[in-house]
Amino acid sequence: MGQSTEHDDYLAQQIERTLSKRDAKLPARAVAFVDRVDSCWGFTGRDVLCIGCRNTEEIAAIRGRGARRVTGIDLYSESADILVMDMHALTFGPASFDLVYSSHSFEHARDPRRVASEMLRVLRPGGAVAIEVPVHFEPRGADLHDYGSADGLLAPFADAVTERLFVEEVAAVPPSPPSLRVVFRAQPGETV
Repeated sequence: MGQSTEHDDYLAQQIERTLSKRDAKLPARAVAFVDRVDSCWGFTGRDVLCIGCRNTEEIAAIRGRGARRVTGIDLYSESADILVMDMHALTFGPASFDLVYSSHSFEHARDPRRVASEMLRVLRPGGAVAIEVPVHFEPRGADLHDYGSADGLLAPFADAVTERLFVEEVAAVPPSPPSLRVVFRAQPGETV
């Protein structure tokens, strides 16, 4: 029962955070990440899962770069374009997406290995995963994990990573910490 209460508290905190950002415009750093992913992997003609998109801004940015289908998920949504879903338990079938995209969401995972497993399960063969997370900060509140490095960020994906397409750290823009961006090809399936 303690686990359920803890999980309920986690969900409530995440939903509160989502609600606080639901009307926000897409920050320049997020647009830059969309552009970076597009330049190294390409959205054109691909089916993309956008995890933790909060509002339709990220979805529109990815669609604007030629994605065939962009499916957004978050814990709360008032938009028909964003499905209400927990990244720990994706309801999509196996091999549903060419790209799994997560910008500033993976650090909120209660169970990063479970989320990585779900990402890999819905990834098509030959697909890629794009993740951006803050690094070099003190985890607290909804920010549960500082992965610290590309190796730390990729650890939950175990041996599924087949190729790192790019890794970069973006300088801090106070009051926000630096961000780590990683795009990699992965073997679809589950890690756990």
